[in-house]
Amino acid sequence: NGDYLVNRFTKRTEHYQKVNNLEPIVIGEDVVGYVRKTGIKLDKIVFGLDDDGLINKYEQIEPTIEKYIEKYKGRLIFNSSNTLLIEAISVGCGKGEAVAYLAEKYGIKREEVICIGDALNDASMVEWAGKGVAVANATFDLKAVADEITVSCDEDAVGTVIRKYCLEDTNESV
Repeated sequence: NGDYLVNRFTKRTEHYQKVNNLEPIVIGEDVVGYVRKTGIKLDKIVFGLDDDGLINKYEQIEPTIEKYIEKYKGRLIFNSSNTLLIEAISVGCGKGEAVAYLAEKYGIKREEVICIGDALNDASMVEWAGKGVAVANATFDLKAVADEITVSCDEDAVGTVIRKYCLEDTNESV
């Protein structure tokens, strides 16, 4: 429901707060126990492997993601949006399902959809799209499922793809 629950304030908590502009609610106890006790519904669970931010390479969190994918197969989806955090969401609530829903709602054919991403949490939408694009600085697993790799985020990746596929027959510029 838009709340950001944490059991304690850490460097990771502070990072997530700044990136997502969310004020954490420190509950002072085990978050899973709190959720069970209160019966609240969660949109997403986000966690790191350490509190001080020392683990900050995707290669270090990938084995943990793979372990949880296997353990909770069919119940939760595990991925990552950056090198600091692991995310867990309900099956059917990924970006790919969201894009598919919107395309159907607005009568857009799959082959008319382009999705661009940079991390594992973008994989389902990049795979679903008629044209799935990974940026040059994307994680290796996203590049593996993309149809194409474009320039990096710092080199105007989205604008490059829009100009290439959406404005190629016009004189417009982005």
